Amino acid sequence: MKDIIIGTLRILKYNIPSLISLIGIIISHFNIKKSYKNDLKKMKAEIITEKIEDLPLEILNIMHNTIKDPNSKENVEDLSKFIYKVLSYGSADAVKIACCVQQAAYKNDGSYKLIAGYSLLITQLKYDLTGQIISPESYFQLKLRDYVDQRKEVIKFINLIVKKLNLKKDFYVK
Repeated sequence: MKDIIIGTLRILKYNIPSLISLIGIIISHFNIKKSYKNDLKKMKAEIITEKIEDLPLEILNIMHNTIKDPNSKENVEDLSKFIYKVLSYGSADAVKIACCVQQAAYKNDGSYKLIAGYSLLITQLKYDLTGQIISPESYFQLKLRDYVDQRKEVIKFINLIVKKLNLKKDFYVK
């Protein structure tokens, strides 16, 4: 009986450290795997941020040029290049807005719908980059001299697009 106990203790003496080492290796493996996934996610986010950081300024320039000369072929080309960047790197909501803007540009109906789409796209891109929400009507307040007279129409188009595309409720203009 004594020999059995001594034999069992010897087996445990050598196997317990091995078992503890094996558990440590398994835990380390999962921690490294999790760390790798987090680093990969962080790198992807940094690349996307780098690619879209200039997009709000680009759309502001396109928007400004559209107001100055709505029928310019250069504006159409700039918008197409811009839309491709948004499709490649933008969030799902930014892509929805970009598609809406493109459709409004195709129709060229002369209303504020296109500019309202631009404004919402700026708002969405800024939100994607900084987490801050600016009012989609900010651009209109800065650029339109007769904004007070046009406000109802502008807000109508902004809110129509927000509702149609099911965007963040914070984008509604009151």
